[in-house]
Amino acid sequence: MIRPMRDAFTGLGIAGRGYALLFSSRRHLLRGAVPALLTSLLYLGLLITLVVFSGDITAWLTPFADGWAEPLRSLTRITVGIVFFAAVIAAGQAVFLTVTLLVGGPVYESISEEIDEQLGGGVVEEAQTGWFRSVLAGLGDAVRMLFRSLIWAVVLMALGFIPILGLLVPLLAILVGSWLLALEITSLPMGRRGIGLVDCRRRLRRRRMLALGFALPNYLLMLVPFAALIATPAALAGGTVLARTLLDEETAAA
Repeated sequence: MIRPMRDAFTGLGIAGRGYALLFSSRRHLLRGAVPALLTSLLYLGLLITLVVFSGDITAWLTPFADGWAEPLRSLTRITVGIVFFAAVIAAGQAVFLTVTLLVGGPVYESISEEIDEQLGGGVVEEAQTGWFRSVLAGLGDAVRMLFRSLIWAVVLMALGFIPILGLLVPLLAILVGSWLLALEITSLPMGRRGIGLVDCRRRLRRRRMLALGFALPNYLLMLVPFAALIATPAALAGGTVLARTLLDEETAAA
């Protein structure tokens, strides 16, 4: 019990270090904010649309409740609406980050490389791969992340229809979203070292609380409109630190 708690606080410290690294360079802050701004506008538009049409969406999802008496019908549709909104946030957040990294790929890659150099020794030698193969690998990882987030959205939606357990769906959505964020963020510096998405996930699973302690505060900040302008590049900086921490521990253990 002691180590998971220690890992969670260590992950929180890594998240804070990411913000310190970001604010230490105005150039990193300005460059990292541009791709996040574009996707934040799209994401905010999606959330506003969902709120405006929430009544129509919940009615369409619950045609079986049309003939039910009040307040059972309203209670059912409110519950379904909350579950649907939480599932969309969980999936949309992963999609948001994937799209942001795709849009600002070269920018974020250069920021991550510069942070690696800024951190000094212990940098693992980068794998020498061609540009075309690197692009294909990155797109493949993005598609797998998108597919995984959509699967979780369906699972969360299904859990919402289970009495009592459905009330926990918003909390589960936050935990799932935080885990996907940690995986997405660390896959970039890991991939630059020739470590694929599967191996990256395996490393994070061994230190799950460390990953969640790092990702959870960043994920919660990204839920706030336009806070992602700072949270995304800061999470990327912290993810670089997290990836190096995991790899340095493996090297020390070996």
